[in-house]
Amino acid sequence: MADIRIRINRKALRQAEQALEAVPGVVARAAQSAYNGIALQARDEVRTAADRHFDNPEPQTLDAFYARQRRHASVHDVDDVTAAVGIREPAARWLGYHLGRHDQERLPGEIGPANAAIMIPRPENLDLPEVRELGVDVTLTKGGNMPMGMLRKLFSMTGPGGALFWGQLRPGGQRGIWARPLRKKGVKGQSAPKLIVAAVDRANYQPSFERPMRAAIRRATKTLPSRLTRAMRRTGSGR
Repeated sequence: MADIRIRINRKALRQAEQALEAVPGVVARAAQSAYNGIALQARDEVRTAADRHFDNPEPQTLDAFYARQRRHASVHDVDDVTAAVGIREPAARWLGYHLGRHDQERLPGEIGPANAAIMIPRPENLDLPEVRELGVDVTLTKGGNMPMGMLRKLFSMTGPGGALFWGQLRPGGQRGIWARPLRKKGVKGQSAPKLIVAAVDRANYQPSFERPMRAAIRRATKTLPSRLTRAMRRTGSGR
């Protein structure tokens, strides 16, 4: 799991303590209650930002964002106040590339089941009738990924006499899983092999989601004054 910490405005909280002449811990507990609400809003804001930023993100990716909160009763000083938006595994691994958390070059085996190469499905070929008639029935997920276990199933269809084969058409060409369309006697212009899953040895990412994510969290933190006021009313000023 990974955490994106929410910046705590401790200076403003100290000033509130002094202005209210509050009993020690009262402002801190109210602030923790306020930041717990901010964490929930920030989670929702980040989910919305991710849905807009990424092309058809998987539901599991959006659901991976969660609010990391702290029980306000356990807070005794403003230095104890914490809040964050967390990201659950396995989404945290690939989102890390988009947030600048890793070296921006992804290598085989770092994410996904394939250790020898990064496997990228080719939907334009997977949907071809001549590929479908070979028994290749792949429905990609909303995010354009292959369902769990599908890669293993496709590899089971390769080999001598198989409908698919692994390799490349020519030396130095694109590696991957290829479909062998059925050859029909006496029919001209029949389809050549179709690449249905490309294999690459590395993929490069830009930390493109860092700014949208930070902007989403800032929108949530702007609600601190009103949230703190409400929390103080519930908690009591401690005078």
